[in-house]
Amino acid sequence: MTVEGSGEVNGQPVVLLKSNDGTTTLAIATTGEPYPLQVKGGEGADSGQIDFTDWNAPVNVTAPTDVVDIGQLAELGGSSSSG
Repeated sequence: MTVEGSGEVNGQPVVLLKSNDGTTTLAIATTGEPYPLQVKGGEGADSGQIDFTDWNAPVNVTAPTDVVDIGQLAELGGSSSSG
């Protein structure tokens, strides 16, 4: 990657890095922690953008209640072997 310039992503100053083939741009924060804030890539219908936000924000995870017991699936499907 090469430095393409600077800019702003969601109000945050960034340095822009361009991939060697010129198809992808990565924006890295220049203040605070140097986290990636955005990736843009592709051309035309294949283009896309991913924004990375809420770095270090707390996350609450709750286990699902409708789980599948893998052991029961193995009993239902039998076993397969190769060789």
